[in-house]
Amino acid sequence: MDNFIVYQSKGKQLSIMFLAIVMLVIGAFLLFFGITSEESVNWLCLIIGIVSVVFFGYCLFFILKELFVGKEIVVVNKEGFYDRSSALSKKNELIKWEAVESIKIVSVTGQQFVSIYLIDSDVYLKSISGLRKKAVQANLKLGTGHININMQSAKNVSIEELYDVMNEFCLTYSKKA
Repeated sequence: MDNFIVYQSKGKQLSIMFLAIVMLVIGAFLLFFGITSEESVNWLCLIIGIVSVVFFGYCLFFILKELFVGKEIVVVNKEGFYDRSSALSKKNELIKWEAVESIKIVSVTGQQFVSIYLIDSDVYLKSISGLRKKAVQANLKLGTGHININMQSAKNVSIEELYDVMNEFCLTYSKKA
């Protein structure tokens, strides 16, 4: 079998970028309203505005970077796979098939993911940084796997197709007994 590559859709990425801009503008409005409130500083609006501007500003930066650079969301090969679907992804680190316990399609808050459950949770958690570790631990508590591939911006590949391909590669090339 050859490599299976899922590419990012520019059109879908543009719609996500538009949503990030809208949320950034709302956050900026709340920040401005919090500062210029007639009686005194409106602390709730100020705090929500700051958090929104920082968070959605970062999201917009990340989306723009990925939009102009273009990217492969997932690369599946005989050795394993590379997940580049989100900010939590390990990007250029190969996840070997031998480390994979199971692959499932899961739904969390109405959004579907290809969820990969790893055999040794501790080894994986030790290999990632603090913020990523907290996010993975939160995902595990929600019942998803260690790695969750978001196909929201995928070009011409369905979540079911990626699931089938990954399962086929895992069964074919895993060296587990």
